[in-house]
Amino acid sequence: QMNCDPQMMRYIRPVATDEAPVRERLERLKQYSIDHPGMGSFVMETLADHRYSGNMVLRHADFNPEREMEVGYSVSSVHWGKGFATEAVNGLVNYTRKLFAPPLIVAFTDPENLASQRVLQKCGFINAGTEFIYDHDLIRWELTMKY
Repeated sequence: QMNCDPQMMRYIRPVATDEAPVRERLERLKQYSIDHPGMGSFVMETLADHRYSGNMVLRHADFNPEREMEVGYSVSSVHWGKGFATEAVNGLVNYTRKLFAPPLIVAFTDPENLASQRVLQKCGFINAGTEFIYDHDLIRWELTMKY
């Protein structure tokens, strides 16, 4: 459903008009989580009624196990502006810290996605410049972990 929403997908990828590419991405994420236990894609839901509210992802940047751990998120547009993304990112960072203890966590945003950039700033991420990744020039955000 989110993959078909132009407002939702404008900073992520073209809107899905065919089910096949979405299913391929889901299979890739499923296999990634098998190959890298504790990592992969996670579903977000509301606490009050357990309704779907978005997705989170924890993976190595560019799916490369030699790279740093990356967090990502997408919140259903009906839940925008309610703090879901900030809560999700903070939760995913804490989960990553406890399970993997990485020295650094990264995230990437489209340069025009100001709302997502504010979320990362609220969660302590620092703008580390631009990186070409996922076929785009994206802003790289870094969070140095302190233990």
